[in-house]
Amino acid sequence: MLRPLPLHAALAAAVALLVAGCWARVPGAQTGDEIVLNLPIRSAGPGSLDPVRGSTTYDNQAVSLVYETLLQYKYLAREPGLQLEPLLLESMPERSEDGLTWSFRLRDDVHFAHDECFASEANPDGAGRRMVAADVFYSWKRIADKSIDTKSWWLVENMIAGFDEWRRERNGVRDYLEYARESEALRRFHAAKGGDGAMGLEALRADATFRVEIAKGASKLLGTDLAAVAEWSQDQRAKWDIEDLPGGLADEVPGAAVAAFCEALLDAYLETWDLDAPYDFYAADVPGMRVTGEFTFEVELTEPVSSFLYKLAMFQLSVVPREAVEHYGWRLSRHPVGSGPFVLERWQTSLSLEYVRNPNFRVELYPSEADPGDEERGLLRDAGKRLPLADRIRVHCYVQDQPMWLDFRSGLLDYAQVPAENYEDSINKRTRKLKKKYAEQGITYHPVPLLDFIFRGFNCDESKNPILGGYSERAIKLRRAISLALDLDEFNETFYNGQNVVYDGMIPPGLAGHPEGGRCDAASRGPDLAEARRLLAEAGYPNGEGLPRFDYYTSQAANSQEQGEMMRRQLAQVGIEINPILLEFAQLIDAIDERKAPIFSFAWGSDYPDGENNLALFYGPNASPGSNHYNYENAEYDRLYERARTMVDSPERTELYETMRDMVLRDAAFSGSMARTRNYLGTARLENFKPSEDFWNWPKYLTIDPDAAAETSPATKD
Repeated sequence: MLRPLPLHAALAAAVALLVAGCWARVPGAQTGDEIVLNLPIRSAGPGSLDPVRGSTTYDNQAVSLVYETLLQYKYLAREPGLQLEPLLLESMPERSEDGLTWSFRLRDDVHFAHDECFASEANPDGAGRRMVAADVFYSWKRIADKSIDTKSWWLVENMIAGFDEWRRERNGVRDYLEYARESEALRRFHAAKGGDGAMGLEALRADATFRVEIAKGASKLLGTDLAAVAEWSQDQRAKWDIEDLPGGLADEVPGAAVAAFCEALLDAYLETWDLDAPYDFYAADVPGMRVTGEFTFEVELTEPVSSFLYKLAMFQLSVVPREAVEHYGWRLSRHPVGSGPFVLERWQTSLSLEYVRNPNFRVELYPSEADPGDEERGLLRDAGKRLPLADRIRVHCYVQDQPMWLDFRSGLLDYAQVPAENYEDSINKRTRKLKKKYAEQGITYHPVPLLDFIFRGFNCDESKNPILGGYSERAIKLRRAISLALDLDEFNETFYNGQNVVYDGMIPPGLAGHPEGGRCDAASRGPDLAEARRLLAEAGYPNGEGLPRFDYYTSQAANSQEQGEMMRRQLAQVGIEINPILLEFAQLIDAIDERKAPIFSFAWGSDYPDGENNLALFYGPNASPGSNHYNYENAEYDRLYERARTMVDSPERTELYETMRDMVLRDAAFSGSMARTRNYLGTARLENFKPSEDFWNWPKYLTIDPDAAAETSPATKD
């Protein structure tokens, strides 16, 4: 079913006829007929187009056409590694000498796309307004809003001064107000029925696990300190020893204390506040987020975190106008309003998304800085031209790979990722080059190494996984024996056409901390069946005797069943049995977060090009349901991680990375690793194609060769 044409799409359509004459590109830019890109997305599409609700590659791919971040990665210049540059900023931010305070200046020519959310008597056409510094902080505060289904809080947690406390207080106030309003509504109802209204308090007393975040928020709102709260709880003969609570607080308090606290706060609230007054979650300032001018602002960090700038290029920190959030509410997930090069015109669920050029997009030019060889490949022909180069983008959704591949081969798509089963048809496995029959059609081949960590993980929580978990010599030897029985080279050849990089540790190739040659002495790299059997015997399980069959959790990917069978066969050689359990990815993560999976597997793609991102996966405070799915605990590791995350790139930091890497390998918290290469093919008509999966705003640089397009014009798919 088609969506009604939104205002921003109507405005875009109205200017479409004027694009050739009014779009002020530099001389030599293509004009005339509309330039249309047809691109794939290997899923049913994004889950949401609201940046703070996004978490997947597919969300990133769809969101990044509409929304923008403060920084972006350079499109062409990627050697010796990914490089950040300003996007919404005039220049790179300036850092204070102590590394804690960063100063920013927004460009003053950034406007949001035209949309009805901006419409007013003074602005009947809904012209998009200029972006200002306050928009940045409003967008970041949305990450802290628990009423939004956001998956992004981890990006800023414990990073910006006062932000964590602000989050607890603002959410606590709102949660308390909801309780208070419900209670007062009950009180009024019973009073109207001739009662004394006592049932209003019973609604609060009934919740025996009233959260302290609510308590702290209400205390802040009413000016009531926590010591007074403790006195009220003692009156109810319930002890609330604030000094013994972690950080001075706890997640829950005894029910009797709750009842007393709620009664006192409710009485105070009813005396001093209007129940019907609106609550603005975003009104209060965050101490470490300071607007210093219309386009200038400062951010104060809790410590000089080395990953801060990388996070400013992540799509979840895109800038969103408040008018759109308040106008569309939950519908913002399907009606994005950003400042980027395109606006969404139509979204057919599970079929396609269609974007058109944003007529309100500022002047941004195609880059002239490039890697060696880029000019020879024709990647600088459009240097200096105004972006975006295309007028329209159709993104086609593919749950299965073969329809995507067939559409690419028939000329519908301008590029495609090569499915594993079609690899040998298109790529020479020995030379790793494109086969002649494809090259003769003008098709181009682009292998893209991924910052990948493919592993088999162990739940180290001994209370949930008593045989495999813990750090006894017996448990560690058992986990090492499993690793030694696995043959990753066989997995690589069978399922990845031998293209994967097999390596030790958790830090992918190309990043500091990756072992030289992919090998390090601390790892238990298989296959070494003799050593695996020896360790099993020393652990008290000769030939696997006395071991249960372990459940092995993984996702329902294309060849997951076959991979599970290979793993079962390899482990059976030393007497270890597994029971593969295949789940949808969301169910898999839920099971792992709930610590149900003794052994599990998936791939972690680095969020930014720094080994710190992968080392965080083993940091104790990040234990499930956080990113430390292994529930690995090592106090010395945590101490080194906290030190390393504040250091700049240096030989000293690399040495710390290596030390931490080897700690985890010796404890055998996982078995691995592999990093994939994604194979992209582009059509003869597609120009400026240099794909990446580290960032997804690069379609703005793509265009179509008009001569090639005339010969191989793609069909339209509805």
